[in-house]
Amino acid sequence: MEKMKKHFLRRMALVMALLTLGSAVLVGCGEQKEPEPDPKDEVIVEPEPIQLPDGVSFDEKKYPDVFGFIQIPNATQCAISKGHYLAQSPKSTKSSTGYDDDYYLQRDLDGKTNKAGSLYIQAYYNKSDLSDPMTVIYGHNMRNGTMLGGLRNYANAMHFEDKPVVEVYQPGRKMTYRIFAAIPYD
Repeated sequence: MEKMKKHFLRRMALVMALLTLGSAVLVGCGEQKEPEPDPKDEVIVEPEPIQLPDGVSFDEKKYPDVFGFIQIPNATQCAISKGHYLAQSPKSTKSSTGYDDDYYLQRDLDGKTNKAGSLYIQAYYNKSDLSDPMTVIYGHNMRNGTMLGGLRNYANAMHFEDKPVVEVYQPGRKMTYRIFAAIPYD
């Protein structure tokens, strides 16, 4: 009886091995290989050249710290609807980070003292190529609507079904961001 049991177990092991091998072979059956792409069939799509808003130029000699231009096209209550340059502070030996991060807080793009300042980002926190997950743009909330002034009124009147957007231009590219929230902060 013991001999028959061993013989039966060997046969079962052989049958299982054959079934496993058969399944492995069958898995590849019927599989179609994709044809190799023909280089003649490739379509190369060239992006259309970026059309900068009127008067916008990224002339590094005029404004060496400017890295972009921002506008909110439908923000009619504020100057940002026409747009404003974005700057990042110049390098400084006075700072531990190598940048004077608040250089543009009270300066215009020419570096002259100006109460309204300029729109800028801090090099300590953000890269000027806007590759960070979140970029903070600093600017004054001016009563006359310049800089970021008037954005609160725009946010209060904004309807999200209007699909409000922010457009940022950089040399050779345009990025469009959809506004999904407006949070007032004093």
